Amino acid sequence: MIAGDLARLARLSDLLGEAETARSYRDAAQAALAAPADPVTRGDNPGFREVDVYYATDRARSGEDDPNTFYGADRGALELGIATVSIPETHTPGVVEAPSIWRLEFRADPAKHVVLQRITPLAEQAFYSRLQSVFADAPGKEAFVFVHGYNVRFDQAARRAAQMAYDMNYDGVPILYSWPSRGSTVGYVADTAVVRLSGRRLSRFLDDLVARSGAETIHIVAHSMGNRALTDALELLALRHGLQPGDAPVFGQVIFAAPDVDAGLFKAMLPTIRPVARRLTLYASEEDWALTASRKLHGDMPRAGIGGATTLSDAHIDSIDMSELGEDMLSHSYFADDSSALADLMTLFWRNAAPQHRCGLESRAALAGEVPVWAYRRDTCAERSLIGVLGHLKREGVQSEEAARAVVRRTVSDRDLAARLERVVSAMVGD
Repeated sequence: MIAGDLARLARLSDLLGEAETARSYRDAAQAALAAPADPVTRGDNPGFREVDVYYATDRARSGEDDPNTFYGADRGALELGIATVSIPETHTPGVVEAPSIWRLEFRADPAKHVVLQRITPLAEQAFYSRLQSVFADAPGKEAFVFVHGYNVRFDQAARRAAQMAYDMNYDGVPILYSWPSRGSTVGYVADTAVVRLSGRRLSRFLDDLVARSGAETIHIVAHSMGNRALTDALELLALRHGLQPGDAPVFGQVIFAAPDVDAGLFKAMLPTIRPVARRLTLYASEEDWALTASRKLHGDMPRAGIGGATTLSDAHIDSIDMSELGEDMLSHSYFADDSSALADLMTLFWRNAAPQHRCGLESRAALAGEVPVWAYRRDTCAERSLIGVLGHLKREGVQSEEAARAVVRRTVSDRDLAARLERVVSAMVGD
């Protein structure tokens, strides 16, 4: 239905002589057709699909029954459960749709907005039993853990995790770790006071997740101040297990997105953290207002997530300057003129690809012996069908260039678009 509407808009644009707009609509229509069904969604509700986000949180309950306010901003004991989030069929990738008074919308509508429908707390044994049953039937047995940043409520974090999984056509299980952020722009100092304790709890939760969930691959994505919890958690985990270079990694991909962590401290922790994952990736941005404010609050000391000319470089991590995607990389819409960080995440989850094999990344010139920094460039991955194609490639376990090209030809009907996408995926798969 959405693909048909977009195709009609393309024809209308042709009649109006707007060739570039028409091409954009055609690419978008092809993306809608190419995208595989999302196994993390369920239900036959008209107008929306549901995503189950498994969660761990050390927020205290508020005492309210409303899912949006079930957990507050105070510290509590670690709780586990499932947050069920609905995504409207009219959803725009990269956006968490919410009611707007400017559109005279005064309450959430599942057919229009991303809505936290219900919270289901679970006892520890029940939580891991549920995960084991899910992974027992899942071909990939994969999960990703999302750790949110500063100024985020539980309900906002649950909606973001669901949106990320939905937009990536993720075939694994999305898991949220929500620490007790105040969910307020004026709560920065309060957030800094609680996030380090949450790091210790996150470390133990990650240990349990590896040992008891049944997942064979676990990726982790943290954003902004959430990286303070994650870096502490991973350092403690590595020391607890005595991990050394060359040991089998505990996790798949670990992505530090715009980390609000002191750059010197972050770099000092990397040698200890490096053995825990197959690959460490830093997403930096010079457009992140929160990091700019944080730097001022910390005596003008640089933050690890600041991009641009001063992007952190280290042999233990791939550093990607994502400044061209805007101030919030994870919410930037890849439905616009370029693919977002979500497309890069999909490539990492799919095949642990080095930066030179990922779309849109360009190496900056480095002096001899220096570790290069990679920069995302606009208009390199403008093909709107890339997300759908990546979903097919990952589900089918494609590892060869020939097989990747075959998937593109089978799933993309537009010959010109298919030719462009074949070049993109060939570069990803090629040695």
